[in-house]
Amino acid sequence: MHSEQITRTDFDFIFCGFGISAGLLLRALERKDLLAGKRIAIIEPRLTRTNDKTLCFWAEPDSDIVQDNSDIISSTWRKAAVPPFRNESLAPFRYHRIDSIHLYTACKSLAEKHGITIIESNVRHIAQSEQGLVVTHDQGFITAQRVYDSRPPQRSTTAKLLQSFLGQKIKLKEPQFDPDCLTLMDFWVPQNFHTQFVYTLPDSANVALVEFTRFGTEAISHPDARAALKAHVTDKYGEYTILEEEYGVIPMSTEPMTSEPLPGVVHIGTRGNAVKPSTGYAFETMFEHAKALCESFDNHQPPIQRKARFQFYDRLLVDMLERNPTQGKSIFLKLFKHQPVANVMRFLHERTSMVEEAKIFARLPWPPFLLAASRDIQRHFGQVQRSLILIAITLLYLLTVPVFPSIANGVMTAFLCLGLILVGIPHGAIDHRVLGETGLAPWNLKFLGTYLGLMAGMGMVWVVSPPIALTLFVLFSAWHFGETEFEAWQIPNKGLAFGWGLLLLGAIIGAHLNEVVPLLANMEIHLPTDIEAYGWGFALLAIGLGSTASVIYRSGAWLASNALIFAGLWTPLPISFGLYFVGQHSWTAWRELKQSLPTNDTPLWIHAVPFSIGAVVLFSVALLMLPFDQIEVQSLLVIFGACISFPHILCMTHFYKRRLMPAEVTKPEAKSLPEKVLPFTSQQ
Repeated sequence: MHSEQITRTDFDFIFCGFGISAGLLLRALERKDLLAGKRIAIIEPRLTRTNDKTLCFWAEPDSDIVQDNSDIISSTWRKAAVPPFRNESLAPFRYHRIDSIHLYTACKSLAEKHGITIIESNVRHIAQSEQGLVVTHDQGFITAQRVYDSRPPQRSTTAKLLQSFLGQKIKLKEPQFDPDCLTLMDFWVPQNFHTQFVYTLPDSANVALVEFTRFGTEAISHPDARAALKAHVTDKYGEYTILEEEYGVIPMSTEPMTSEPLPGVVHIGTRGNAVKPSTGYAFETMFEHAKALCESFDNHQPPIQRKARFQFYDRLLVDMLERNPTQGKSIFLKLFKHQPVANVMRFLHERTSMVEEAKIFARLPWPPFLLAASRDIQRHFGQVQRSLILIAITLLYLLTVPVFPSIANGVMTAFLCLGLILVGIPHGAIDHRVLGETGLAPWNLKFLGTYLGLMAGMGMVWVVSPPIALTLFVLFSAWHFGETEFEAWQIPNKGLAFGWGLLLLGAIIGAHLNEVVPLLANMEIHLPTDIEAYGWGFALLAIGLGSTASVIYRSGAWLASNALIFAGLWTPLPISFGLYFVGQHSWTAWRELKQSLPTNDTPLWIHAVPFSIGAVVLFSVALLMLPFDQIEVQSLLVIFGACISFPHILCMTHFYKRRLMPAEVTKPEAKSLPEKVLPFTSQQ
C-alpha cells in the first residue's frame, strides 16, 4: 500500500472515498477474485480511522450477508424488545452489529495485499477526457476507466426532519442486561413535542450501547441529550460508567440524490441512494449493491433500485413526522403492538407482499396516513395536474372559439397576460437573486451592466445576421426549456433535456409554419417555400418521440407536458407558445426558485418588481419606435425575447449547476457530521 504525492497516473478503477460502501465493495471484489492484477487507487481525505460507526443489520443465519461478514461481526442477538411489550424471538432473523473499525482494518489488509495506491486528499472534480475519467484532487489528478464514487452528497434542498442522537457505551455497576436481547425502541422517555426513544444493544450483562434518539424538526442539543439519557439510564439501571460517547445529526430526506450521469462513474453508498430515508438503514442495501456490481463487473454497472411503493411509504412517514413530530410514538407503538418484531423487520427489509403491507397499515391510525398520501400525490402529480388543467383550458378554447371567437380570444389573452404578469416576467426578473452563494445576492451596477451588455450583444447579432441570431435563440431556448423541466422531473441527463427542448420547440414551430414563415420573412429570414408541407409531419413526429421517451423514463409529468403541447398545436402560434411558456415553463421555474432559495411567493415578487418594470419599459420604448402593425409587433417580441432571455438563461444554468455543486466537490475544510446511527442504520 502506498500513500504518496501523485500528480498523474493511470488505474483500472478509482475509489473516491473509502467509507463503508467502498469497503464492502472492495471485499466483494476480493471474493470474486476481481482485484488480482488490477491497478487500483483510493482517494480518501481522512486515512486515520476510528470506530466512528455502528453498523447493524438483520438477516437469516445462512444468508450471504452474514456468511461474508462473519469475520467482522461484533455482536449478535436472537431476541428483541419494544417496551412495554414482552421480549420476542427474531426468528428467522438474527440481529447483528459490526463496529466499523473492524471493517476498516479488514480493508486496510486488502489494500496492502493488492498494492492499492491510497492518496490522502480531497476529490475536487470528476470529468471525462480522451484518457478516460479524470479525477482531480488536491494534489493533482489521476485517470481511470471506472470510478466508484461514494463521496458524501448534499441534497439541493434542506431536510426539515432530522434524526439527532447521543450514544454512550456504558458499564453498569451491577449486571442487569440480557446479552441475547436488544431493545429497539423504548419510548418511555419525555417526548418534548418530538418523537424520542432509547435503544439498547447489550454486549454483556453489564456493558451496552445505549442511544437517545429524536425524530424532529429541531435537533436535540448535546447537553439536553446527555441529560435525558442520564435520567433514563439512572432511573432504569442505577449507577453506571460511560466508556464511549458520540453525538450526531442526520437529515431524514426522501429527496433522491441526483447527479449528472457520467459514463464509467458508479455512485455507491449514500450517494447512490442506499440509505432508507425513514430509518437510515443502509448496510444491507450497500452489501447487495456491491454483489450486483461484481456480478456485472465487465458490463453495465447497475444502480440501486428500490420498489416504488416502499419509497411511497417512506415519504408518508417522513411527511407525517415533519408536520407533527409528536405522533411518532403512537404510530410505532401501534405497529409493534399488532405486529411481531420479525414482521416489522421484513417490512423494513422491503420484503413483504402488498397483502402483508395492507394488513400492517390496517392496524395503524388511518387519518394521518391518508392526509400524508393526499399531500404526496399532490406533490408528485402536481405538474401533471397543472398540465391537465391547461389542456382542459385549451380544449375549452377550441370548442368555444368557432362560436364566440371574440370572447374566446379575449379570455385566453387575458389568461395568458395574467400568467405573464404573475410568473412569466417575474421568474426571469429575479436573476440578480440567484447568483450569490446563498441565492440571495443583491443586484449592483456591475450585474446590471453585464446583463444589459449581454442583451446588447445579442441585439447586435440580430442586426448583423438574423439567421445566425435565430439559430442561437432556438438553441439556447431549447437548452433552457429542457433543463428547467428535467430539473423539476429529476431526470439528470443534460443531453436528453436539450433534445426534449428541441423537440418541443420543433413541434410548436412545425405546426404553425403558416404563421412562422411570414414572421421570419419580416425579419429578413427566408425559409424554403415548400417547408410548410412538412411542418405538421415533423410536429407529430416530435410529439411521438417525446411521448415515447416519457414512457421509457416512466415520467407522468413529461407525458402530460407532451399532451399539453399536442393540444396547443391546434391553437394560433401566440396561444400555443404562451400556454407552454406561461403555464408549463414559467410556473415550473418559479417553483424551483421558490424551493431552492428558499422563500415564498411574496418576497420573490417584491425582488422581481424592479426588473419586471424595467423589462416592460424597454419593450414599450422599442414598441413606440415602430408602426403599430401586428407582424412588426410579433417580430419585435421575438427579437426582444431573444435578447432578454440570453443573460437569463446563463443565470439559470449557473443556478442549477450551483445547486449540484456541493455534491460534486469535497472542500478540504468541510467537516462531515458524526455518522453514528440507529441500530438498524448505517451511513455512507
